[in-house]
Amino acid sequence: MNVRKCMTALAATTTLAGLSALGLTAPAQATAAGPAVAALSGATAAAPTRVAVANATAGAVRPFSGAAGVGAPAHASAARPDGVINGSCGPTPPINVNGTTNRHLATSKPIGDTAWSRLEYGHDSKYGTVYWAHVWRAPKNSVVWLDWSDDGKHNWHQCGPYWVDGSQGAHDRWTWAVNWVHGREFRSCANVPRLPRLNGCTVWKP
Repeated sequence: MNVRKCMTALAATTTLAGLSALGLTAPAQATAAGPAVAALSGATAAAPTRVAVANATAGAVRPFSGAAGVGAPAHASAARPDGVINGSCGPTPPINVNGTTNRHLATSKPIGDTAWSRLEYGHDSKYGTVYWAHVWRAPKNSVVWLDWSDDGKHNWHQCGPYWVDGSQGAHDRWTWAVNWVHGREFRSCANVPRLPRLNGCTVWKP
């Protein structure tokens, strides 16, 4: 009888232990495992979040990079395009062609049937070699100007324009002279009135 009671108690203990194992421990472990797995799942889910943050960061970099990329053309647009800087004729007081000696023709360009745009040079006692523009055999009110550049013809100063008005002959007019320095280039430009196509500039010299 005592043995039967012990066996019944043992069976009951085993059953309780089994029930406990199945009813309490296992669900508890499963519950414990559940949040752990959820946490891992959350960590896995967090990866896209981090990727999203990384993408957001990359996105932040891209606009910045893009801004830099846009900035370059903006600077290019802001930079002075090829063209006239100002209306300078060089030294002050200006160099009068009449005071030059040893004059030569550097180059010329025909303007219409009779007129010529001439780039000429000579010697000035103070400045040495100087250049000027001369429109020759041109009708009244024709104009002439001298372009001169110190940056490889990217930008240039414009001395003139000056009109054929009879002050230097019925068909001639020249500009002030500009002194030559190393790297400086010149060209002569002229225009015949009422004929807008009859204009042009010589090549750059020297």
